[in-house]
Amino acid sequence: MPKRKLVKIETIRSLFNLANDQLGSSLSQAMKEQICFNLERLLHDTGYYRGYNYNYWLDIGCEKWNKSGQFEGHKERYIIGPEGVEEKQNENFVSARQGEYSRTYYIHSELH
Repeated sequence: MPKRKLVKIETIRSLFNLANDQLGSSLSQAMKEQICFNLERLLHDTGYYRGYNYNYWLDIGCEKWNKSGQFEGHKERYIIGPEGVEEKQNENFVSARQGEYSRTYYIHSELH
């Protein structure tokens, strides 16, 4: 059985905030994918994972959808952004808001 290690809540909170800041910056989708993978692993392993949402949806897509009342065209254009859909397979695609790995993560309330 592997040894259990303790991590301070302040450390988890700090890593969480840093990761969310980086996911909202102009890094490539390949770099953001690695951040997502590691952040999800940390949060799942510690029991603090509470999901995520896409930055484009939070900033623009939801408002557009609410105005029209329905998805016009492909719904991913509202969720990860029109450029995010076009560049989905491009690991070098850079956007602070659009793309599959431009996300905002949520954590358990006791960490706030």
